[in-house]
Amino acid sequence: MPARFQATAEDAAYAVVTFKNGAVASYLEDHAAHGKGLWSRQIHGSTGSMDMPNDRTGRNLILYQGRDQVIDDQRILDLVPDFRLDEATAILFGGERLWRYDFPFEQTDRKLIAVEYADFAGGILGEHPVEVDIEQGTRSVALSYAMLESGALGRAVTLDEVLSEQVSAYQQDIDQGLGLL
Repeated sequence: MPARFQATAEDAAYAVVTFKNGAVASYLEDHAAHGKGLWSRQIHGSTGSMDMPNDRTGRNLILYQGRDQVIDDQRILDLVPDFRLDEATAILFGGERLWRYDFPFEQTDRKLIAVEYADFAGGILGEHPVEVDIEQGTRSVALSYAMLESGALGRAVTLDEVLSEQVSAYQQDIDQGLGLL
């Protein structure tokens, strides 16, 4: 690999996200670093933290309450007594109150895609709201773009600035390349 090369895609993002309620999140994603890779999703709060497993692995959440108590087994369900998986997920994965699953990747992938199709069909048929509606999906994409716009502008940006297209320093090159400007 050459010592220098032209980057053609974003391969790292580092951001501090401040929510309206005052919560603060740190977001780090880096695919460019050499050596051991890092993939970790954690939530830290005022009374503990939670490790979330990689997608499509079936591994369980691990909850750390304070410094001494770790919940890394089915006891996690005791904290959410009303939690139930939807019908399609329960059928495909073998129960409505699962805390983990263990299938080969290809089987897991097929099952999760089937769950997404079932959710989409149920939304179309009016059986229930879809899990992620257009507003939530749009805001999620805007959050990713807010990080990119912030980097391009060298300042903090708000989600509303991205949604209303008040900022577009990063997006402008893309729009020009697509012939939209």
